[in-house]
Amino acid sequence: VAPPRAVPKDPLRVSKICNGTSMMIGTKDFYLQQVGRIINEFHPDVMILNRGAHYVSDEQLIQHLNSTVIPHIAKWQDECVLEKKDCHFVWRSTVPGHPYCTQFTKPAESVEEMEMMIATSPQYNWDKFKGQNELVMDLLSGSLTAFNFNMFDGYPINILRPDLHGPAHNDCLHTCLPRDNIYSFITLHLLRLWSE
Repeated sequence: VAPPRAVPKDPLRVSKICNGTSMMIGTKDFYLQQVGRIINEFHPDVMILNRGAHYVSDEQLIQHLNSTVIPHIAKWQDECVLEKKDCHFVWRSTVPGHPYCTQFTKPAESVEEMEMMIATSPQYNWDKFKGQNELVMDLLSGSLTAFNFNMFDGYPINILRPDLHGPAHNDCLHTCLPRDNIYSFITLHLLRLWSE
C-alpha cells in the first residue's frame, strides 16, 4: 500500500482582525507569483510586498517586476480609483542576513561596517540587496504606469541588528519575535497615518 500523499497547503493565511471588520492576508510568495490572485480574490485596501532574500539577477528582477507585479498593482490601483477606495501600496526593501551572527550580542553601530562584513561573505548574494533595492525604487518611481506607493525601508533597520537572530543563532538571515517586532510597529504607524 502506498503511503498517503500530502495535500499541498494553500500558502495564504487569512486572519480576521479589528473585531472582524478587516482581513489580513499573509503568504510566503518568494517570487510574487500570487499578487494577481490575491488582488482578484480579496480586493485589498493595503498591499505590502517584498521578495525576501531570494536573489535573482538584476535583469530577472526587473523583467519580472515589469511583466507581472507592476501591471497587477497598476490595475489594482485603477480599480481602487473607480471604486472610490483609498488603497495603499507599500514596497518593503530586502534586507541581508548577517555573516557571523553568533558573534553579536548587541546592535551594530555602523551600516558601513556591516556592509563590509556582508561583502566579505557573498555566499547568498546578500551583498547585492542594497543595489537591488535601489533598482526597485528607481523602477517604481519611474514606472510608465505611474502609481502611488510608499517605501518601507527595512534595510537600515535590520542591517544594524545582527543580534536579533534566533536563540541558537543557527540562522543568520531570519530574525525572531518577540525580540524583533519593529515591522509591526512601522506598519501600524503607516496605517494610522493613512486613516487620519
